[in-house]
Amino acid sequence: RVQITTVTNPNDTMNVSFYRNGQRRFTTTVTDSGGWALPSQILLQERDGVTLEERDNVYYQDVIVSETIPTVGMELAVLIPSAVGSYNAFDNDYTNIDDNGYDASTAISTAVTGARESWVFSTPDFDLGDKVIYAVVLDTVAQTDLAAVISDFQPFLRISATDFAGANLGANNVNPDSYITIYTENPATTNPWQKTELAGLEAGLLSV
Repeated sequence: RVQITTVTNPNDTMNVSFYRNGQRRFTTTVTDSGGWALPSQILLQERDGVTLEERDNVYYQDVIVSETIPTVGMELAVLIPSAVGSYNAFDNDYTNIDDNGYDASTAISTAVTGARESWVFSTPDFDLGDKVIYAVVLDTVAQTDLAAVISDFQPFLRISATDFAGANLGANNVNPDSYITIYTENPATTNPWQKTELAGLEAGLLSV
């Protein structure tokens, strides 16, 4: 875990703390009177001297970037689209977005505004133990059409036959980008998420 915090002025002093196995091992303070821009990218790479063959044994797991949520001991449980949901107005269906990650060769699409597509996620298999569910995060890779018929997409969760809209993604027509929508609580109950509520969870997109 790497945590970036500020001391007095977020534009001039920055602490970078390094944790391993939940314990802080090292902190460095960096000061620049000219000001610091917030980090916008993460670079993950193998150590110097690793041969090409050995790189096949390098893995990254649960890479989590958060602004305020504590991340020590945090895990990601991945929900993958596994069935058609209540809406199917887009071209193609969940089978085109059921990858465990992003595959640029498959997608769902629509040529009109006001169209909805939804899918049901597979139930995640994880041991909650003494942990809590901080949030359900929708990661959407989207791009609007070059003709500018569609200006954006709006993600939503569908729970008990009710659609709970998230904010518009802010998609563009230049290239597909990844957009994050965070539900820190179950919008149907306004209470923290329970593991049982993830079973059969449905999400989708509305073309705007």
